[in-house]
Amino acid sequence: MASGNSDHPSEIHVTQPKVFFNVYFVLLVLTVMTVGAIKVDFGSFNLALAMLIATVKAALVIWYFMHQKYETSLNRLAFFSSFFFLFLFFILTAIDVFTRKSFIQL
Repeated sequence: MASGNSDHPSEIHVTQPKVFFNVYFVLLVLTVMTVGAIKVDFGSFNLALAMLIATVKAALVIWYFMHQKYETSLNRLAFFSSFFFLFLFFILTAIDVFTRKSFIQL
């Protein structure tokens, strides 16, 4: 039979609703900025701007709504290193695709 005793500390993190509303408002503003960025031509900077806005939005969601703010340093390292390796995978794949001499037409 399972007992309620555990070796893990049971910390409850209570975040004030004001914090969630502020983050929600910032996410809405960033969404409007994303839509606005489509309408304005920044040239080759369009993709970089869209990725920057998306990265900030993802960071806010991860930090506040996924409660990474309250995790230990080791858990944060494990979580965020997965994004680093995903980014590295995309970069290496892009380098491979863009340096090919010919493409296979499907």
